[in-house]
Amino acid sequence: MLTSINVAAELEKLYPDFGGDPKFFRRVLVIEGLGAGFTGEHLTLRFAEYGRVKGAHIIFDRIGGRAGLVVFHSAVSCSAAAEAEPAPPLFTRVVQTLELNRRNRLRGFNHLKDLIGVLSDVHPAAIDDPRFLERTLLIEGVAAITSPTDLVQAFNCNGQAAALICDVEFGDRVGVVVLRTVEEDGYDAIAAAAALTAAALKGLFCSWTPARCAGLTRLDILDALDHRARLQPSELLQSLIPLEYIRADSEMDLHFRCVNLGGPGILDAGGAYGLYRAATEELLYDVRRPARAIVLRRPDNVGVVVSDVALATEGDSTRASRLPVQRLGLYDSSHFRLSLRAVSTGETTPQERRLLPPFMTALDYTGRVVVLRGLDTEPRVDAVDVARFLEEDRKLNVVAVVVHDSMKIVLVAVETPEDAQLLVQLPADTWVGAFAQAVHCSIWPVPPDPQAPPGIGPSVPGVIGPPVPAVIDPPVPALASVSDIFTSILDDCGAFDLRGLVKGLCGLAAIACSDALRPDFFSDRAVLLTGTSRRNTSESVLRFLLSQYGSLDVLVVYGKREAALAIFTSWTAAGRLYRDWKRVELLRIECRPAPDAGFADYVKLREEIDEMLLHTA
Repeated sequence: MLTSINVAAELEKLYPDFGGDPKFFRRVLVIEGLGAGFTGEHLTLRFAEYGRVKGAHIIFDRIGGRAGLVVFHSAVSCSAAAEAEPAPPLFTRVVQTLELNRRNRLRGFNHLKDLIGVLSDVHPAAIDDPRFLERTLLIEGVAAITSPTDLVQAFNCNGQAAALICDVEFGDRVGVVVLRTVEEDGYDAIAAAAALTAAALKGLFCSWTPARCAGLTRLDILDALDHRARLQPSELLQSLIPLEYIRADSEMDLHFRCVNLGGPGILDAGGAYGLYRAATEELLYDVRRPARAIVLRRPDNVGVVVSDVALATEGDSTRASRLPVQRLGLYDSSHFRLSLRAVSTGETTPQERRLLPPFMTALDYTGRVVVLRGLDTEPRVDAVDVARFLEEDRKLNVVAVVVHDSMKIVLVAVETPEDAQLLVQLPADTWVGAFAQAVHCSIWPVPPDPQAPPGIGPSVPGVIGPPVPAVIDPPVPALASVSDIFTSILDDCGAFDLRGLVKGLCGLAAIACSDALRPDFFSDRAVLLTGTSRRNTSESVLRFLLSQYGSLDVLVVYGKREAALAIFTSWTAAGRLYRDWKRVELLRIECRPAPDAGFADYVKLREEIDEMLLHTA
């Protein structure tokens, strides 16, 4: 991806009379996504029909992408060529130089909501701050060799989190990097800016823009998160990936190395090698690609090919249009969350289960999985070699081949237990003849599926959070005395004294739950509700209704003043409540952000309560 700065630098070298003249830009056409065989002469011949061409040149962007510059004698000719938009596969895009920067910014902004959703999956702590976009950079034209970990490390100690997705139109990636907050120890704004410039010069990405320039509001962020929660079609495709692959994904780029295919054409492919061959032929791979795993799930017509490196799958998204319509489809795996599931279940899952795709249950696959030991899987033999040998030479029906380099084993799943026995009984000479290596085969045990731990994943509408602590449970007289202090504050405050209401309710909340007033964005998580006694709304009903928006830290209801204070675990839950309250009109109860009760720090209220308890004990 080029920028006007890149183009200007090249024009300075090629044309001494350029001199940064903006009018010169009007005569320059940028041709992006050039094929390897294209030369300046080819460009001259191709665009001569639009007018006299002064020169045509091949240049490269910061991440090594090939592009062309066509300089016309007339700005009219340049405009005519840009409007014609020649079609792929000769090249992918034609754009006038003056439109480059605007196009690049719009491109990044169009992906920002998707990036927020991915970020919430891979690093949910980054969005705990409702103002995180103010310290977020939108990264455009990210190189195939750049992982989210690379982006974070590029900022040294100033980076907090990063997320990447594919840009189907451009065939490269866009991403976001969230910097640490200014208040954190060790933050250095000058160092962060210097690191950003250095990372661009190293070829990690082409350009960047502050994410705040997109003008997204909190409601936009909530919409992005809810959209992400609704669009989780990845469970089926994630079931194809062994948990051990995800746990070992230190670079967080596994989803970029997955080519996910689906559709009725999967049945026509045959076995695992047939799936790889279909992907090779339909996506027009230029060279044979090594694969760590090939997994086929026939009942659901889906499959995956996992490559060694992310670079191997670069550009596949731009080839999706070549797949046969209604027969084979390419899923954009860059949007799929993979890491959270492994972290949550991987530690308690037996190793035998982690090494297999999750959909291979003990009920269906017992006796159908064979482990191969003795193959040199790094770098000589890969999943493609094993699948081809078993399907084409031995005529076995293979549904999955999974290579685990760290353990020096290959797991092969076949269609029936009888096929597995044939595989185990293959003579040693057969393996030596095929791979020049002795291979030992045995049946691999398939343990039962582990129970998923409860409470995993972010709170979304329709999900009831964990049990909320009791409102007030005074175990000792001293606590009851302190509670009376805050009930007196509630009784004495005026009808419109919202600060007094909040102060009294905060005191009761702190008594009910010691962590209720933790300072993490408290004002964004606390909601004041009034009119709670209308239509005889009970505390249990109110708790149930509020839990639909996310988990609660504590709920305090004071019926005498028809008021309640709900302190959510996250600002996103409170934000959903504000967004949807008028639409659902829940029992005519009013809700608003809890106003400042006069405390510089709500933690001090907790300290005051502790001191009161000390004196009244």
